[in-house]
Formats: sequence, structure tokens, C-alpha cells
Amino acid sequence: MSSATTAYIHSFMCKSTRYKTVVWLVWVQLALMPISILLINIPGADRIWRWDIPFWTLSIGYVLGLVLLPLSYGVEKDLSLKWWLRIDFVMSLLIFVPFGLILLCSRPTILSTKGDYVLYRYGGFMASPRIIFGVKSGLFITELQDLSVCSWDISDYDWDIDSKTGCLWINSSDSKYKELHVYPADSMLYHANREMINERINSLYHLYADSYDSMDFVLPDDFSRVSYTGNGYVDYFKAGSPWWDASVMILYHTSKNDLSTDSVTIRFEDSGEKMIFPKDSVPQMSPTEIHNFITSLEKQHTIKKID
Repeated sequence: MSSATTAYIHSFMCKSTRYKTVVWLVWVQLALMPISILLINIPGADRIWRWDIPFWTLSIGYVLGLVLLPLSYGVEKDLSLKWWLRIDFVMSLLIFVPFGLILLCSRPTILSTKGDYVLYRYGGFMASPRIIFGVKSGLFITELQDLSVCSWDISDYDWDIDSKTGCLWINSSDSKYKELHVYPADSMLYHANREMINERINSLYHLYADSYDSMDFVLPDDFSRVSYTGNGYVDYFKAGSPWWDASVMILYHTSKNDLSTDSVTIRFEDSGEKMIFPKDSVPQMSPTEIHNFITSLEKQHTIKKID
């Protein structure tokens, strides 16, 4: 060991306990930076940490930036340590609001857990909320489906899973917005029990069509999705499409959208083709009827197959 190193260690050991504490915490803060980056990148695109470890490591490092300078008041410090603490403190103050917003908006929030299944949410403040359905997998939660759910909060009473048919349903019916969703929790079981699930989906549609603001159903035959809104829109999504990218839109013109009420417009987003039918020829239909109707139109008009 060199004489310079020996002298530094001897000088350090002679310092006060508070000085040693500050120095060690500075090193902890520096170590947390690469650790946080590593923790953020380990899970990958479709997984998150079960206990949100990156959030806590980032938060600890940020809090240290705020408290180390006040903690070191009255302690004799090296010039380099003195300037590091000052810069660290000023930078922590400057980024207080943006850093806090970024952390809160990007941090997943666990809404509800049932067995190994979890519903969690991204978003907040200016970010639109996203509800994710996932399953626990060791230290992580693996994303199974990105749901088109509008509610910010979902309690244990708002959703359930039928383990026999692999069916997930969410029924959020607060006083402001009522929505119903039926999705696969287990794709193999969901498809194997397609007759039972199709019957269940159609029954739920007829039961809630007039009283709910939106309904969303994934069909077990080919995993296409039918989405209803209360303003006369029905969106049809081919299997694997993201929740915002509808393949076909059916618009039942009503007085609410200020269009003619004697016609129905069907727009195929993939091809850009638009069809207009008399209202009496296209009645309100259940999810399976929508699927069959669109399939029939494709065959009749040789439109590119969607499902």
C-alpha cells in the first residue's frame, strides 16, 4: 500500500463520525445510479418488478441529494466534497417537480391482486391511465394483456377470473362511468370453452347494452375484439391489434353525433373503404353477430380478410 493511500486512510479515520457518514452516503448515492439503470433494464418490455425496486433506489438516491448538504453543516470537509454536495443539492432542488412527476407517471401502481394474477396501472397527471393484466413470475410481474379500461381505480370487487374457462371479466360501475370487459386470462382454456364463453358474452351484452357507457369483448374463436361505446360507435379489432387500432368501425348515426339518423356507416380502416346502409338493414348486434356480419361483408365485397 502506498504512503499516499496510507495517509488518506489515516486522515479519514481521524475524522468525525458525521463526516464519515456523509462520505459513505455519497458513495452509496453514486453506486445507486448504475444500480438503478441496471434494475430498470433487467425486466424487459413486458415485465415489471413486483416490489417496484427501481422506484425505491431512484427515490433513495434523490433524497440523499437533498439531505447530505444539510447533514454536513458544521463539518470540516475537503474542497471537492464541499462542491459536490452543493452541486448535488442544487440539482436536486431544480429537478424536484419534473423528477417527481416523471417518477409518479412512469411508476406502475398495483390496483388489485387475486392469487397470482395482478391488475396494475401506468399513468397519472397528464398521462392517460393504462390498465395492465399480469401474472406473478418470481421477482417480476409478466404482462399478459394491455386492457382498454378507462377507470382509474379497480377494486377486488370489480373483477374476477373463471379458472375453468380461462375467462377474465372486469365490471367497473361507479356513478360516473360504467364499463364491462371480458378478456382471456388463459388463451388455451378460453378458446377450448368458446361455445360457453360466446354464450356468456352475448348474454352480458344484452343485459347491459342499454345501461353501460362502454363494453369490450374478446371473442374466443379467433381472439378478435368488439368494443361498444355509448355514443353509437362499435369498433372491431382483428386479433393481435393494439387496443386503439380498430380494423372496422360501425357508426349508428344518432342525434348525439349530429349526423343523419336514417343510415349506418361502416368504415374499413385497413382498406379505407366506406359503406353506408339503411339503418333498418343493420340492427344493433351482439359481439358474435358483429363478427359474423363483418366476415360476411368481406366475402361479399372481396375486402381484405381481417380475422
